[in-house]
Amino acid sequence: MILSGHQRFDYAQKALKLHCASYVLKPIDKTQLCDEIRHALELKQNQSHQESAASISSIAPAKAAQDQLAEDEDFIFRVRTYIYSNLSDPDLNRSSIAEYLHMSPDYLSYVFHQKFNQTLSAYITSMRIDKAKELLERTNWGMDIIAEKTGFSSSSYFHKQFKKISSQLFSPEVLGK
Repeated sequence: MILSGHQRFDYAQKALKLHCASYVLKPIDKTQLCDEIRHALELKQNQSHQESAASISSIAPAKAAQDQLAEDEDFIFRVRTYIYSNLSDPDLNRSSIAEYLHMSPDYLSYVFHQKFNQTLSAYITSMRIDKAKELLERTNWGMDIIAEKTGFSSSSYFHKQFKKISSQLFSPEVLGK
Protein backbone atom coordinates (compact mmCIF):
# COMPACT_ATOMS: atom_id res chain seq x y z
CA MET A 1 0.00 0.00 0.00
CA ILE A 2 1.32 3.43 -0.91
CA LEU A 3 0.15 6.61 0.81
CA SER A 4 1.01 9.65 -1.28
CA GLY A 5 0.21 13.29 -1.67
CA HIS A 6 0.84 13.08 -5.43
CA GLN A 7 -2.05 12.60 -7.83
CA ARG A 8 0.17 11.82 -10.76
CA PHE A 9 -0.99 8.86 -12.82
CA ASP A 10 2.52 7.57 -13.53
CA TYR A 11 3.10 7.19 -9.76
CA ALA A 12 -0.06 5.11 -9.47
CA GLN A 13 1.08 2.99 -12.45
CA LYS A 14 4.44 2.34 -10.77
CA ALA A 15 2.63 1.31 -7.60
CA LEU A 16 0.58 -1.22 -9.61
CA LYS A 17 3.74 -2.59 -11.23
CA LEU A 18 5.18 -3.08 -7.73
CA HIS A 19 2.06 -5.11 -6.88
CA CYS A 20 0.86 -2.65 -4.27
CA ALA A 21 -2.56 -3.39 -2.80
CA SER A 22 -3.63 0.22 -3.16
CA TYR A 23 -2.48 3.76 -3.92
CA VAL A 24 -4.06 6.08 -1.35
CA LEU A 25 -4.01 9.86 -1.64
CA LYS A 26 -3.63 12.29 1.25
CA PRO A 27 -5.48 13.68 3.08
CA ILE A 28 -7.22 10.58 4.40
CA ASP A 29 -9.29 10.03 7.54
CA LYS A 30 -8.45 7.34 10.09
CA THR A 31 -11.37 4.99 9.25
CA GLN A 32 -10.56 5.02 5.53
CA LEU A 33 -6.87 4.40 6.34
CA CYS A 34 -7.81 1.49 8.64
CA ASP A 35 -10.05 0.04 5.91
CA GLU A 36 -7.23 0.29 3.36
CA ILE A 37 -4.75 -1.37 5.74
CA ARG A 38 -7.26 -4.15 6.52
CA HIS A 39 -7.81 -4.68 2.79
CA ALA A 40 -4.05 -4.82 2.12
CA LEU A 41 -3.58 -7.36 4.94
CA GLU A 42 -6.39 -9.55 3.57
CA LEU A 43 -4.81 -9.50 0.11
CA LYS A 44 -1.43 -10.44 1.58
CA GLN A 45 -2.95 -13.31 3.60
CA ASN A 46 -4.80 -14.64 0.55
CA GLN A 47 -1.61 -14.46 -1.47
CA SER A 48 0.29 -16.37 1.26
CA HIS A 49 -2.42 -19.05 1.39
CA GLN A 50 -2.33 -19.44 -2.39
CA GLU A 51 1.47 -19.73 -2.39
CA SER A 52 1.33 -22.31 0.41
CA ALA A 53 -1.32 -24.30 -1.42
CA ALA A 54 0.70 -24.19 -4.63
CA SER A 55 3.81 -25.32 -2.77
CA ILE A 56 1.96 -28.16 -1.08
CA SER A 57 0.27 -29.24 -4.30
CA SER A 58 3.64 -29.45 -6.06
CA ILE A 59 5.10 -31.53 -3.23
CA ALA A 60 2.02 -33.68 -2.62
CA PRO A 61 2.12 -35.79 -5.82
CA ALA A 62 5.75 -36.78 -5.25
CA LYS A 63 5.07 -37.56 -1.59
CA ALA A 64 1.92 -39.49 -2.51
CA ALA A 65 3.85 -41.52 -5.08
CA GLN A 66 6.55 -42.28 -2.50
CA ASP A 67 3.94 -43.28 0.08
CA GLN A 68 2.14 -45.45 -2.47
CA LEU A 69 5.37 -47.21 -3.43
CA ALA A 70 6.14 -47.92 0.23
CA GLU A 71 2.59 -49.17 0.76
CA ASP A 72 2.86 -51.38 -2.34
CA GLU A 73 6.13 -52.90 -1.16
CA ASP A 74 4.69 -53.45 2.31
CA PHE A 75 1.53 -55.01 0.85
CA ILE A 76 3.52 -57.36 -1.39
CA PHE A 77 5.81 -58.38 1.47
CA ARG A 78 2.93 -58.99 3.88
CA VAL A 79 0.88 -61.02 1.38
CA ARG A 80 3.80 -63.19 0.28
CA THR A 81 5.00 -63.75 3.83
CA TYR A 82 1.55 -64.71 5.06
CA ILE A 83 0.95 -67.08 2.15
CA TYR A 84 4.33 -68.77 2.48
CA SER A 85 3.96 -69.10 6.25
CA ASN A 86 0.53 -70.70 5.89
CA LEU A 87 0.95 -72.90 2.80
CA SER A 88 0.21 -76.06 4.76
CA ASP A 89 -3.14 -74.70 5.96
CA PRO A 90 -5.95 -76.05 3.74
CA ASP A 91 -8.05 -73.04 4.81
CA LEU A 92 -5.57 -70.57 3.32
CA ASN A 93 -7.69 -68.48 0.97
CA ARG A 94 -8.52 -64.89 0.16
CA SER A 95 -10.82 -64.58 3.19
CA SER A 96 -8.15 -65.65 5.67
CA ILE A 97 -5.54 -63.42 4.02
CA ALA A 98 -7.96 -60.47 3.89
CA GLU A 99 -8.75 -60.92 7.57
CA TYR A 100 -5.04 -60.92 8.39
CA LEU A 101 -4.50 -57.75 6.31
CA HIS A 102 -7.67 -56.06 7.65
CA MET A 103 -9.26 -55.55 4.24
CA SER A 104 -12.22 -56.96 2.39
CA PRO A 105 -11.68 -60.17 0.37
CA ASP A 106 -12.94 -58.50 -2.82
CA TYR A 107 -10.59 -55.55 -2.42
CA LEU A 108 -7.69 -57.89 -1.64
CA SER A 109 -8.39 -59.86 -4.82
CA TYR A 110 -8.58 -56.65 -6.86
CA VAL A 111 -5.34 -55.18 -5.49
CA PHE A 112 -3.53 -58.51 -5.73
CA HIS A 113 -4.53 -58.94 -9.37
CA GLN A 114 -3.36 -55.39 -10.13
CA LYS A 115 0.04 -56.01 -8.53
CA PHE A 116 0.73 -59.61 -9.62
CA ASN A 117 -1.34 -59.90 -12.80
CA GLN A 118 -2.81 -63.20 -11.63
CA THR A 119 -5.54 -64.31 -9.26
CA LEU A 120 -4.81 -64.89 -5.62
CA SER A 121 -5.94 -68.52 -5.78
CA ALA A 122 -3.68 -69.19 -8.80
CA TYR A 123 -0.76 -67.66 -6.91
CA ILE A 124 -1.45 -69.79 -3.81
CA THR A 125 -1.72 -72.94 -5.92
CA SER A 126 1.51 -72.10 -7.73
CA MET A 127 3.32 -71.53 -4.42
CA ARG A 128 1.98 -74.84 -3.11
CA ILE A 129 3.19 -76.72 -6.19
CA ASP A 130 6.63 -75.08 -5.89
CA LYS A 131 6.76 -76.18 -2.25
CA ALA A 132 5.66 -79.70 -3.30
CA LYS A 133 8.52 -79.88 -5.83
CA GLU A 134 10.95 -78.81 -3.13
CA LEU A 135 9.62 -81.50 -0.78
CA LEU A 136 9.89 -84.08 -3.57
CA GLU A 137 13.56 -83.29 -4.01
CA ARG A 138 14.40 -83.25 -0.29
CA THR A 139 12.25 -86.10 1.06
CA ASN A 140 10.98 -89.57 0.22
CA TRP A 141 7.42 -88.68 1.12
CA GLY A 142 4.51 -89.96 -0.93
CA MET A 143 1.78 -87.99 -2.63
CA ASP A 144 -0.60 -88.07 0.38
CA ILE A 145 1.93 -86.60 2.78
CA ILE A 146 3.15 -83.94 0.35
CA ALA A 147 -0.45 -83.00 -0.46
CA GLU A 148 -1.13 -82.57 3.26
CA LYS A 149 2.10 -80.62 3.91
CA THR A 150 1.33 -78.20 1.08
CA GLY A 151 -2.26 -77.50 2.13
CA PHE A 152 -4.20 -79.47 -0.47
CA SER A 153 -7.44 -80.89 0.91
CA SER A 154 -7.10 -84.15 -1.05
CA SER A 155 -4.33 -86.02 -2.79
CA SER A 156 -6.41 -86.36 -5.98
CA TYR A 157 -6.85 -82.57 -6.21
CA PHE A 158 -3.14 -82.14 -5.49
CA HIS A 159 -2.27 -84.62 -8.26
CA LYS A 160 -4.55 -82.79 -10.72
CA GLN A 161 -3.04 -79.37 -9.86
CA PHE A 162 0.50 -80.73 -9.92
CA LYS A 163 -0.01 -82.10 -13.42
CA LYS A 164 -1.71 -78.90 -14.59
CA ILE A 165 0.96 -76.52 -13.30
CA SER A 166 4.15 -78.53 -13.72
CA SER A 167 3.08 -80.49 -16.82
CA GLN A 168 4.36 -83.62 -15.08
CA LEU A 169 2.76 -86.57 -13.40
CA PHE A 170 3.43 -87.05 -9.73
CA SER A 171 5.33 -90.31 -9.76
CA PRO A 172 8.81 -91.28 -8.59
CA GLU A 173 9.73 -92.64 -12.03
CA VAL A 174 8.87 -89.41 -13.86
CA LEU A 175 10.44 -87.23 -11.18
CA GLY A 176 13.67 -89.22 -11.16
CA LYS A 177 13.29 -91.04 -7.83
